[in-house]
Amino acid sequence: MFDFVLDFIDRYYLSSGYNIVNTVTYGLVLGYIIYKMMPFFRRLLVNVDRSLVLMLVPFILFGSTGRELIDQDIGLYAGNTSFPQNYLFVSPGIYFTMFFLTLGCIFAGLLLQKIAKLDYHLTTAFLGWILFLYNFSLIASKLTNLYAFGMVLFFFMLSALLAYVLKLGLKLDFLGFEYNFGVILVHLLDASTTYVGVDFLGHIEKHVVPTLFIDVTGTAAVMYVLKLAVLIPALYYIDDELKDDVFSRRFTKLVIVILGAGPAIRNSTLLLMG
Repeated sequence: MFDFVLDFIDRYYLSSGYNIVNTVTYGLVLGYIIYKMMPFFRRLLVNVDRSLVLMLVPFILFGSTGRELIDQDIGLYAGNTSFPQNYLFVSPGIYFTMFFLTLGCIFAGLLLQKIAKLDYHLTTAFLGWILFLYNFSLIASKLTNLYAFGMVLFFFMLSALLAYVLKLGLKLDFLGFEYNFGVILVHLLDASTTYVGVDFLGHIEKHVVPTLFIDVTGTAAVMYVLKLAVLIPALYYIDDELKDDVFSRRFTKLVIVILGAGPAIRNSTLLLMG
């Protein structure tokens, strides 16, 4: 029995990359952790506003680019491309790594705010930008495919325009509420990186659900439809169910943004570095 459990864990969680079992498991665990820690986040962060989002930007950039730099085997990331060395830098480990790293920087920022009266948003963001600058220097030293990234920007702007037309045509007024359309844009960027990478450069999608739809339709362009089909009703539901809980509503949307921005930035890093 014990051997069976070990074999199951190795087969579905350690050695096989993304599969339906670990994908569902990680999703459920992430949702449960966010739900249980919501009171903690509410006390720590107080508000989910522009200052908080801007504070988190460098950490999102650092974690997302770092994930690809592991695969590139470059700089301080070299020698950590395989399990178990890479566990803290790939899903799901990287989410815990970045959570505790960001949390540590926030606590440092709060301490400086108490001692020196400095806004913790600014000091925390400063620490994040220092971390990201190292990753940026590695990426800048190995830029090989600006054309591919240009294609991403083109398809992103085209899809954003079409999404805006869809918003007007179907009178989806709620997409204009509380940066909902911004959430859509982040995921359209993710879809654009996948589309260019898979359809134009021959890359392989690793995640289970996108792979299924790409295999069925024969094109990664299906990601645009998939993103809109999931996000539009999800955002409507979030606004409706959490209309009286501003913090939970905005925090949930922030998590959705991070889940879209992470792979979008990672894919962009891959495209830029070749």
